[in-house]
Amino acid sequence: MVISGHRDDRHESATSPHWQGRAADIIVPGISSRRVWEYVQTYGRVGVGRYPVSGFVHVDVRNASFFWEDVSGPGQESCYYQVDRDLGRQYDEEYDEHHDDPRRLRGYHDWQEQQAQRRRRRAD
Repeated sequence: MVISGHRDDRHESATSPHWQGRAADIIVPGISSRRVWEYVQTYGRVGVGRYPVSGFVHVDVRNASFFWEDVSGPGQESCYYQVDRDLGRQYDEEYDEHHDDPRRLRGYHDWQEQQAQRRRRRAD
């Protein structure tokens, strides 16, 4: 679920990825924010922030990955720290400009096959 996407209010900086339409704050029902945060990091060339108090993950596209956690609560001033700069560099090096990440295609095809197997079992 996207809880915040493009924002063009006057309080938002013009350099904000939200203001530029390149970011979303998300929640994946049934999946912990930590798990979502760790998964999205693998894409490469992304900004990924985890907000454990509020329970959402910020995702944006950028030229070099940056991962952080922000332990502030709603309405509080940000209190974030960068997480694992080397991991971001590793994922960025693996990023394939011509094909974002072939692992995701394989994962999608695996998911499709699982869904087909479930349908076949239900039909039997």
